Amino acid sequence: MLRRHPGRGEFYTFDAHLAERIDTATYPKGVVLVLDGGTWIGMAATSLQAEGHA
Repeated sequence: MLRRHPGRGEFYTFDAHLAERIDTATYPKGVVLVLDGGTWIGMAATSLQAEGHA
């Protein structure tokens, strides 16, 4: 499901983004989600390099 953000166009709801992008075998294992109450406002993905550092 897409939502419309005034002045910025359409974007995924959290549930749609989770199903399409995050809940997959290829997505990084470290994800930080930013919530404002019950509203999802941002995220960052982390990874671990072969050398053992982020």
